Amino acid sequence: MGAFSVLGEKFQRASCDFSYENGNFYVTDLDIRHPGGSFSGKVMGVDGEIKIDVHSTLPMKAMLGMARSIAPEDAKLPPALEIRGDPELKVYGSVDMGKGWKGPFQVDRLQIEASVTDVFYQGVEFVSAAARAELIGRSVNVTQLDLVRDDGRVKLEGSYLGTDLVFTLESNLKPELLETLAGNWFSVPEHLQLPEKAVLWVHGRLDIPEGKPVEPTLVRARIHAENLAWNKVPVKMANVEAEYRPNQLFVQNCRVEMEKGVFELFANGFLDGQMFVMGQSTVPLQTIDQLLSMEDDDFFMNRFVFRKDSGLEFSFQGTLGLYNLEKAYDLQATISATNTRYRGVDLKSARADAHLVTDQLVLTNVTTVVSNGNYLSSAGLSGGPSECTLKAKSIDFRFVQDTVEVLGLEGQAYPGYTLRMFSDSAARVLKEFVFTRPVTLSGGGMFPMGDDMKLMKGRIRFDASAGRVRYPLLGTTLDLGRTKGEVLISPQWVVVDKMMGTIWDGTFTGRVLAQIDDGDALNGSFVLQDMNLTSIGKSYDKKMEKATVHGAIEFSSKGGNMNSIQAKGEAALVHGDLVEIPLFGFLGEALSNYIPGLGHLINYKISRADCDFSIEKGYVRTSNFVAQGSNMSLEGGGWIRLSDLQVNSDFKLGLRGLPGFITSPVFLLAGGLFQVRGTGPLSNVSWNFAPFSGGKAPVPPASVSTRKR
Repeated sequence: MGAFSVLGEKFQRASCDFSYENGNFYVTDLDIRHPGGSFSGKVMGVDGEIKIDVHSTLPMKAMLGMARSIAPEDAKLPPALEIRGDPELKVYGSVDMGKGWKGPFQVDRLQIEASVTDVFYQGVEFVSAAARAELIGRSVNVTQLDLVRDDGRVKLEGSYLGTDLVFTLESNLKPELLETLAGNWFSVPEHLQLPEKAVLWVHGRLDIPEGKPVEPTLVRARIHAENLAWNKVPVKMANVEAEYRPNQLFVQNCRVEMEKGVFELFANGFLDGQMFVMGQSTVPLQTIDQLLSMEDDDFFMNRFVFRKDSGLEFSFQGTLGLYNLEKAYDLQATISATNTRYRGVDLKSARADAHLVTDQLVLTNVTTVVSNGNYLSSAGLSGGPSECTLKAKSIDFRFVQDTVEVLGLEGQAYPGYTLRMFSDSAARVLKEFVFTRPVTLSGGGMFPMGDDMKLMKGRIRFDASAGRVRYPLLGTTLDLGRTKGEVLISPQWVVVDKMMGTIWDGTFTGRVLAQIDDGDALNGSFVLQDMNLTSIGKSYDKKMEKATVHGAIEFSSKGGNMNSIQAKGEAALVHGDLVEIPLFGFLGEALSNYIPGLGHLINYKISRADCDFSIEKGYVRTSNFVAQGSNMSLEGGGWIRLSDLQVNSDFKLGLRGLPGFITSPVFLLAGGLFQVRGTGPLSNVSWNFAPFSGGKAPVPPASVSTRKR
């Protein structure tokens, strides 16, 4: 047959051998020519069965035209598929039209091979596409489907068995192209930024019951992705192997490389129950929190600071309840961190075993190395070690009540700095004590992480024998040595108790109580023994000769303010030279001026001097000072103003022996007593004879201020 047309499509010619007998037909040597290709092969129909073996290189439009001419329905391509190139098609097999050719039409077995160039699917262009499939009854077995682009390819194999679909997919296309190809079958999670590059292998089985949703019964996947992001956190590379079965998930060989650190994971369990997980990570903590969207009431992020040179490593295993990740978890871990800061304390390193359950984290076998450099600089200290080690048997964080319980704390530390990690209140109080060297600590307690102090309770023993302790009190800075004691912490008070050590070449015991709830009371008491008066003088920048001093004091104040101090105590001085004490330094000169040569006859060496004293409104006062020597005695009192060490006092002097005989005329006139008053600065008291007031010198309302002009 010469040229002809089918539905407007022009063909050049067609030829074949055809025979028909008893309802059966035979078409052989079929050859249909078209300007763009040909259609050839043979078709045989016997007893309702049609056997086909054809080969076509016809253009797509011509093939559709031929199909429409014989198909019961209008033949057309799916809307998402566009073929611009020339296809090649091979079909061989058989179909059944039923006895007497009365149907129904069904495929017995057909094998189809097809290839095409310049094809589009869902708007995605492919350089070529090739497919090989076999149809047996209602089953479809696709042994090859290759979609090729210049920048990647997709390969698919699968079998459709009527109610289920088994498939294998391989792809190295750009992920955004895969998203487009999937159409409505898949949507990208909103927190995911698609990777720039990905290699995907998926094997699965889908249950496709008639009239019901598609249900995956098995999905195995291997994914390699590069340069993606989750929750806006960049991920350099991710590899994962996973297997899904209904309500079950298995993950292995999962490795995620971040810009800093690597995360590895193994997981196996039930999606509506417990999931066993195991893995390790070197990813910074704030990155993990951002990946997991942990923002509200995040315990660690409010307290930890990670720098560029910080490191975090942990390995873990345990269970997660995927039905409620915020509450259902039980994890064991080993954690180590370097170059971090926790609650303002620099940590060179920290290591611990951890147990994380709902609302609780327990750290055991804790070892921290504290970096002291920044603290030493800010405190103006030099010569101390750059780092200290502090250990604890356990640290128990309770997230709901926002507390931390520390047990078995021991090691070296600067208390006012390091104890910030557990108690701001204790650290504030101990900050007033300047430790020149690290202190040996031991103890523990319960400390609040928030503002609720009701549960706070702690006991920490300290030994500062390696250095000195400086503490401001009574207008000077006490310089304490070999100091030991313990810190007791409660919701109302921080008590530095059972203190003992050396001071002014003597010894002391005492305690200091600092109010931390609604007030700023600072109270305390000290007992002092065998102190050297020369050392006491040095602390006040005054020269004093050697004498032994004992004393005791109880005091209370508001915030340690000197003018708010109220105190009472007692003091004793033994084995001293009275006139070498600044307060009485000019007494001998005054007596010599009164009776020439008398000052040289008096033995000012005293065996003992005692007094009770009180402190109030910035003044030290006494009215019962008594001193005894071999041929003299002194009684009286007065006050010393602590702000500028001004003195106002009066005494009565009694003489015995030769000085008493020489002064006998005065004795007849004044009852054997000299009455003197001393005023002025402690370092240069001016003495004058004046009536004795009983040691009750008046206290002026306030010190006179000196104004610069």
